[in-house]
Amino acid sequence: MSEFSIEKEIENIYNQKTKEYFKEVYSSYYSGNFRSAVVMLYSVVLCDLIYKLQELRDRYSDGSAKRILEEINDIKEKNDKSPDWEAKLIEFIDKRTSFFEGADCENILHLQKHRHLSAHPVLDQIDLLFSPNKETVRSHVRNMLEGVLTRPPIFSKKVVEELVNDLSRNKDIFLSGGNSDLKKYLEAKYFKNLSPNIENAIFKALWKFIFIIKDNEHCDENRAINFKALKIIFKNKKTEYLKLIKDESSYFSNVARGDSLMHLIVFISENSEIYDILTDEAREIIKGGIDDNDNIYILSWFIEDNFSEHIKKIYQRRKDKPEFSVKQKAFENLYDISVDLDCETEVLELGIFLFEKSYSFSKADDNFDKHIYPYLNRYDKKLFEKLFDVIESNDQIHGRNKMIADSKKIRESVDKVLGIGFDYDRYPKFMDNYNYFMAKQ
Repeated sequence: MSEFSIEKEIENIYNQKTKEYFKEVYSSYYSGNFRSAVVMLYSVVLCDLIYKLQELRDRYSDGSAKRILEEINDIKEKNDKSPDWEAKLIEFIDKRTSFFEGADCENILHLQKHRHLSAHPVLDQIDLLFSPNKETVRSHVRNMLEGVLTRPPIFSKKVVEELVNDLSRNKDIFLSGGNSDLKKYLEAKYFKNLSPNIENAIFKALWKFIFIIKDNEHCDENRAINFKALKIIFKNKKTEYLKLIKDESSYFSNVARGDSLMHLIVFISENSEIYDILTDEAREIIKGGIDDNDNIYILSWFIEDNFSEHIKKIYQRRKDKPEFSVKQKAFENLYDISVDLDCETEVLELGIFLFEKSYSFSKADDNFDKHIYPYLNRYDKKLFEKLFDVIESNDQIHGRNKMIADSKKIRESVDKVLGIGFDYDRYPKFMDNYNYFMAKQ
């Protein structure tokens, strides 16, 4: 863990006015004027809380922030010389919002006490003014930077609405890009220094919009971008969210069918621990929805004892169901899971098996594009030999027009992976296609 640095944290202060004010605290601290630093730090914290309430009111139309500001103004107008509003401000934010967490409020009250002692003489003591030491002041500075000043102005669950609408507005941009772009955006705009309570509220809301609500136009239109965001958020704090799901299993087990269920199974296939902490009812719904769709079925490995057992059942399903067909994305997901589980070869062999079972030219074209070509550079010699045996044995594969161009793709991959010297003469039907392609060049 890196050592805390006041200088670095100053750059993370959210509000620019607060950052300017804090420079006086910083100057006093490093000049050894610890009493002045404490007095100014307390004032800066109060100003920062007001700024955050104002931004919530003006930018997010936050009713709670608006009411707090109105009540604080009423208190000040009744007695503009009384400091009572300061304590009320801290109390209102603590009781009516989710901004403070842990000991944040107590830390502010502790700073408030030292501020009063530093600013007002105590007549029954020899030293009329309190003199905090360097360590005490540094502790106050750190607590205020981490607990207040560097946090964005998110006091309520209004941020959930803002984030979801933001994702909807920008979904075309983020869906076409990689995960890193969306991750950086979410971290910079929403999750930097965000309290765990708000993070959990966001996670639960996205879960609801993706997996629980169905037949809702807005949720349906934004399910893909919300799903992408949820996976990024979950991966960032997996242990914490697994605990949340376990602790609130009844909420997270409210499973809808249809497209929502398919997305849930994709998510669980990538995070199998979730399945065991859902309720029995949710697991039964998942099991019941698996057989209806081949794309869902191939990703449901978490229901079996292990991944290899699941692959065996896919073989059997294809033998029992000649029309068995999966989309390229579903097979990609299965492959990605196999890599994480160190079972990559099993899925590559499954792809060759599905290719072997092609019962028409068009099906062979489709199976090659989905299950073979994207993975050729991951093959070893045994897999290439198995692929060539399949090509030789099935006339729906070697007799199709597209095999001519595909033979060139395959040979390029073989030469790249294994080097020149592979014995192609053992596969005459493949070579007929390859030689025809080369003759046309």
